[in-house]
Amino acid sequence: METAKIYLETTMFSFYYAPDMPGYSELKAQVRQIFDQIKAGKYEAYTSIYAVQEIEAETNSEKRENMKRLVIDYGIIVLPENEDAKRLAALDGGKGQEGQYSGRL
Repeated sequence: METAKIYLETTMFSFYYAPDMPGYSELKAQVRQIFDQIKAGKYEAYTSIYAVQEIEAETNSEKRENMKRLVIDYGIIVLPENEDAKRLAALDGGKGQEGQYSGRL
């Protein structure tokens, strides 16, 4: 049976580190459950270079490094700049389509 593939946009990485306050606790728990399922092999996870650009633009250096570490630690596959990645980024409101990807995490 083929592993299900999922696309993670920037807020998935951000909500992993959401503050513990009303309205965020349940969402944070759900996001962390998805990451646990990725680690367990239930999902093959992808993100795009556009999401990585947004992560790199995070002004809080600790949060930025933590989000970058999620990509690495969970084996998230970063889609290269191509039409599929642009289409997926557009589903995220197109926020990630500006700027250039540095090619590193």
